[in-house]
Amino acid sequence: MADSGKGMLLVWMDIAPPAQDDFNEWYDREHLTDRVSVPGFLNGRRFQALSGGPEFFAVYETRGPATLTSAAYLDRLQHPTPWTVRVMPHFRNTVRGVCRQAVRAGHGAGGILATLRLSPDPARRPLLRQWLAQSGLPGIAGLAGVLAACLAEGIAVPAQQTPTAEVTLRGSADRGVDWAILVEGIAREPVERAAHTLLADAAAAQGVSELSADVGLYRYLCGVARSP
Repeated sequence: MADSGKGMLLVWMDIAPPAQDDFNEWYDREHLTDRVSVPGFLNGRRFQALSGGPEFFAVYETRGPATLTSAAYLDRLQHPTPWTVRVMPHFRNTVRGVCRQAVRAGHGAGGILATLRLSPDPARRPLLRQWLAQSGLPGIAGLAGVLAACLAEGIAVPAQQTPTAEVTLRGSADRGVDWAILVEGIAREPVERAAHTLLADAAAAQGVSELSADVGLYRYLCGVARSP
């Protein structure tokens, strides 16, 4: 499937154990709704790790990448709620990617999701992107037990003179995302197998022995969609 034009915000994080209960309540009762209420946001979902890490993962879809650098969204980052101020200092190992959805195959949303973070050789990216669009992702999305797969490519964000208030609360700069592939389906075994098959096939398509990626397998916790 061709570029849908959507923006994607991908966030992985660990949470200091004493704060996990508060974090879960905050995310489910306030944070997802707060983010999806920003103009241009379409939905948000969050997950917890079955294997790999960090332990928690969230994905938001927006009408376009520009939503993620809009004045309305940046204002939200600069003015965290009191509950956010209490929770965010407990974030650890945060990875945050402002991305565009470059390729998507399949349809629907699954209860199990694999994330593959990778940084392909720049010289091989056009070939890998083409392979993912033409056969890699459609082939994976067509497997039994797998519903959809997508490629999210990180985009450059205009530099800010000072970190946002939320970054300051987290205590250190977030790691970024180059490329991320998301594979989702109905059960752990087919999604996990599909993710590793995809990595092996992608390496073969590029003529390399191995494609390095950080792989995490997650179960769905909850989500919020924007009201029509």
